[in-house]
Amino acid sequence: MILTAGDFRRLVLDRVHTLLETMAEDEKLTAAGGFAKREPTPLQHRHSLAEVYRRAAALASELRRDHPGTAPVVDKTVELAGQAMTARTTAELVDVYADVLSLHGHRQDGPAELHAEPDRVRITVGREENDAEFLDAVTGLLSHSRHDDHRPAAGEAAAIQAAYRCLDRGVALTGPYRSIGVPGFRRFPTALSVADPGDSHMRVTCRGPDLTRGLVVHVEHIDRDREFDREKVEPYRMPAVVDAARVRLHTGTDAPCSVFIGRPVFESESFTRDLLKTVHLYAAAVAAMFMHGIADCKLGLEHMTAAEAVEFMRAVAGNVVRDPSRQTLTAALSLNTPIVDDRAGAPVLVSEPFDVATLGIELVRDGGFDRIAWDGSSNQVPAVPVVEQLSFGHLLGLVHHAHETGLDTYISAGMLPDHMRTAVNLGVGGVGMGTSLHHVDLDTRLMGRLRPELIRRALDVRDRSASRWPGRGAALLARLDRLHFENALPAVWVSARTELFEVLQAQDRAGVVELTGRLAEAERMPEDTDHPVIERARRVIARARRESVTVAELERVVAGRDVTHLRELLTGVVD
Repeated sequence: MILTAGDFRRLVLDRVHTLLETMAEDEKLTAAGGFAKREPTPLQHRHSLAEVYRRAAALASELRRDHPGTAPVVDKTVELAGQAMTARTTAELVDVYADVLSLHGHRQDGPAELHAEPDRVRITVGREENDAEFLDAVTGLLSHSRHDDHRPAAGEAAAIQAAYRCLDRGVALTGPYRSIGVPGFRRFPTALSVADPGDSHMRVTCRGPDLTRGLVVHVEHIDRDREFDREKVEPYRMPAVVDAARVRLHTGTDAPCSVFIGRPVFESESFTRDLLKTVHLYAAAVAAMFMHGIADCKLGLEHMTAAEAVEFMRAVAGNVVRDPSRQTLTAALSLNTPIVDDRAGAPVLVSEPFDVATLGIELVRDGGFDRIAWDGSSNQVPAVPVVEQLSFGHLLGLVHHAHETGLDTYISAGMLPDHMRTAVNLGVGGVGMGTSLHHVDLDTRLMGRLRPELIRRALDVRDRSASRWPGRGAALLARLDRLHFENALPAVWVSARTELFEVLQAQDRAGVVELTGRLAEAERMPEDTDHPVIERARRVIARARRESVTVAELERVVAGRDVTHLRELLTGVVD
């Protein structure tokens, strides 16, 4: 990666500002006993080099005033920033950068190197030959740093910042990414989806290798900035594309990344008149996220009737640029927002949360989206946990029905780490948590940094629950439901699927244990590790062989790994 002298000068000043920001936040955390609220939602702004320097100097003044003990380091940092502003050669700039990083505890050795050349600085990580390969190499560096649990060395820190600059100027993350997967065939049947605007993901979630097991790194704004009327401010809002891209850079292939896009805006309040612009706007936002390897984008189904919601989803699905096998579209359905069902006959107002959730399955399936998210947020803060708004039996029935129709499932709002036990026992595919995993100011409800110990607790509860009879039974039901949808469920398991749902509804331990024993072969089926279309075809073939049905064309195409042809063949088999 090559940076001009001007670009590298800015990189040095950006690093100074970031280090001072981190110092300020750490001091606030210490002074407040571990909590420092996030300021009202920040927006990215374009700043000149001189403005970056002035902002860093102003931040330094605040640090000296509020935390006098930081003065020696702060003063030296600002002095080095001044040297960066006046440095005449790239060699001087590289030396200043090394001094800044050393002052703040970063070692100098590492796999990435800085080379000062006339009028430019070369950053080498491996044998990358273009910007896309450089981004891949930096993703590898970040993964290595995460798993070895070390702070980036000076060269690595420069490479990460240079990668940010690549993303800023439109270079896409084209390297490998992890997808959400399909119900029943994931290593972790119930994924924890941790929500944050981005900064805490890069500082906390992506720093610990133990925090990404069975996790979805979800990027969204979760602060309402003290406005709790959901009609005025959505409980969740879309992040900047560049923030989502940076989180994806840090996450690499260790976990899927997802993004909340938001509910559609119809500016003239006429669905028909505004549909074209709204669909193109939201499809473009989704496509921009998918271009960086985001695995899932979530859109809200609000301010629309049932028929309008279906038309909106179909139009978005038809306009989004994505890999439909590995990048999913999620429809978020507010359980506390009534929907007018106007698809046939006289319009009917559907207002009971369970009825709204049931209707949502039909709408999302007909709209061509891949996942349904049942959200229990309201104007009440903190939200009542969604698992307490509907009974266990109702939720289990919803998850079961969604899975057997081919949809993945997700629940959110008010969820605490201990609620992962209920989520696992439901067999739900994903659980959204945001507020409860952050430091929260009890008076203002503003949030601070993510708390890694709470993420670990949620994951531990999830993993323990998955090994017990209710969790095993629910995971097995999700698997059988998926096989049913794929037309890959052997005939001998058809009645057992119904029985398993019934004993899980009754929480009949003996019945669940007996059925999991009888269905041991199904439980032993491996989770997906290959392309999802290939895996689906293998399951169809396995059923055909078991029942002596010939699927020679499928077998031939699987052997050739022609995903496009295979998808067409499977559509015929399933539909």
